[in-house]
Amino acid sequence: MKSNAINWPTPMADKAFRGALGDYVHLIEDETEADKQALLLILLTELGCAAGNSSYYVTGDSLQHTNEFCAIVGESSTSRKGTAQDCIDKLMTRVDPDFMENNRADGLATEQGIVFRLSQQEEAGDTRVLCVEEELESILTKSHLNVILRKSWDSKRVGEQIKSGSYSCKNPHLSIIADITPDGLHVVLPKISLTNGYANRFLWAMARQSKQLPSGGTPLEKLNKGLVNAIVTSLQDGLAFARKAGQVRLDSKALEEVWTPYYMAPPDFDAPVESRKPAHILRLALLYALLDKSRVIRVSHLDAAIAVWEYCQASARCLFSPKHQQQDFSEQKLLTLLRQHPEGLTTAQVTFMAFNNNKDAGGILQKLKEDGKVRSETVKGKGRPAVYWFLSTPPAPGSVVTTTNALVQITPAAAPVCGRALYIPTGRALEYSPWACNPYKGCGHNCTYCFVTKRMKPSDVENFHAGAIPRPGFLDRLRMDAAKLQAEGVTAQVLLSFITDVYNPYDMSLTRPTIEILIEYGLAFTVLTKGGARSLADIDLYRPDRDAYACTLTSVDNAFSKKWELSAALASDRIATLKRFHDRGIFTWVSLEPSLNADHSLAIVRETHEFVDLYKIGKANYIPEAADIDWEDYTHRMIDLCQALDAVHYVKHDLQQYLPAGYHNPMRIVQHK
Repeated sequence: MKSNAINWPTPMADKAFRGALGDYVHLIEDETEADKQALLLILLTELGCAAGNSSYYVTGDSLQHTNEFCAIVGESSTSRKGTAQDCIDKLMTRVDPDFMENNRADGLATEQGIVFRLSQQEEAGDTRVLCVEEELESILTKSHLNVILRKSWDSKRVGEQIKSGSYSCKNPHLSIIADITPDGLHVVLPKISLTNGYANRFLWAMARQSKQLPSGGTPLEKLNKGLVNAIVTSLQDGLAFARKAGQVRLDSKALEEVWTPYYMAPPDFDAPVESRKPAHILRLALLYALLDKSRVIRVSHLDAAIAVWEYCQASARCLFSPKHQQQDFSEQKLLTLLRQHPEGLTTAQVTFMAFNNNKDAGGILQKLKEDGKVRSETVKGKGRPAVYWFLSTPPAPGSVVTTTNALVQITPAAAPVCGRALYIPTGRALEYSPWACNPYKGCGHNCTYCFVTKRMKPSDVENFHAGAIPRPGFLDRLRMDAAKLQAEGVTAQVLLSFITDVYNPYDMSLTRPTIEILIEYGLAFTVLTKGGARSLADIDLYRPDRDAYACTLTSVDNAFSKKWELSAALASDRIATLKRFHDRGIFTWVSLEPSLNADHSLAIVRETHEFVDLYKIGKANYIPEAADIDWEDYTHRMIDLCQALDAVHYVKHDLQQYLPAGYHNPMRIVQHK
């Protein structure tokens, strides 16, 4: 994506340059070397921030305000990005000097800094903040800052808790104008995710020097005073109207003739950075209407907004080149993943870790093999042979492996094929443990959300919920499998259990013997249970330096958990038992999956963080009652809370699309003390 290889988008349509906005751009474009597209985008962004959030357009359950994030992309010095900014700042200082003096901020240093500034503004009764950042690459790669910015773009509450105090803003109205060069964007692009809702909140606009003026152009104060005064007055009137207009709607003609056909048209390009097209267009149309002192968005306002969007869309396509960029990104992702795992990964493991099983990695791996970047080996076992993939040139011993993306880091158990007692989990189960065993058939906790029963026949579901039954010959098979692992030097933790509960209310006759065999053959273990105090029967077997104890929690409220987990121990019992294990020096962790209610899940962390060493944060799939949860918002709130409480956490694969770019999310956190 070198700048000299980038195509240039078609200039912005004249429809965008309307009203006082267009009058100013037309007045100044012959007197400056700045790009007129950049002039208009910067002016729209500054006016949208100055307008405040008193006016809005309703889309479903969301409100669209006039705040925007604008990224001007052009070569350093020669694109005149700074010149465009100066031209607009001078005008806005005439239009609203108080706003430019009190609400403009230079730079976005930290998430704490921006939240503190927003909180100060809210205390003063004005949550408008205009951030002008000359180094966009610095904020694109700041993991937690982009969480704050995403929430602020959506006008959602933001908060920070640090040693000196807590700061928050309920109704932020944040706008950003940022600069970056094409080469700078090329450098940071592998470090950001185009799918995590961050890049698509920006309007991307390419800019270049429009003409050569040896004199440097004509300053604002020397332009036609009458025209300048008329423009200033018109913009002042528009902003005054915007601050009291309230809800704005589409008129019927705009809705039927422009918006509906445009909205319903099939996409001609499927790029993640364009996924917020409707929201951007409506925000721009809203601003155009308000500047016309109209509570109705008309055809002319929509046409202008679409013209702006289409230039930004074309710029993004030139900059990100999604078709080949996505392939290059996928290849880089697989190479990084294999660099993390010099012991090799199967095609299935790569497909899950890199693409969440939504894309087959086989074709990309084969292409990388043809290019000489990876190699494969076929490993024979008792079943079908497994194909393992490796880098052609492995990392040097002892070298530090760095990652540029939030890849799932799984250490697969490279061990002999075992029997049915010990097994390597597949798919999402790998996120919990590299090994597992299930001593019982059935469970008996009668959890209504149980994933195990989803594919069972009704009669089998009834038997499963009726209670746990010891598997015949399980201990003998376990001993054989454990001996094989011991011979191979495997000492990993074995999870008890995925499809049963070893501390169920019906039969625990195999639980203690299972743990004892694992210990005998040098294996560690971790228990995931809803059994509560029943677990204390074996607390003497848990070793602080090897083993872990965990429970699934859906709420701290007994009545809520009882509704979903009919025969499981009460939430209070499970929490008290966690604390007992923690006090004993045992590593404790909590599975926040399924998350049936966002507030209940957040309350679990608040109440238990002092005696829980790790939280594994997931979502709820195929549960109608959880369908209304905003998973992106939930992920960001959970991240904010865990960071504020210094709680160690892992965000599971289902929610990783919402992680901030580059967010540190290691899966294999050591689960012992």
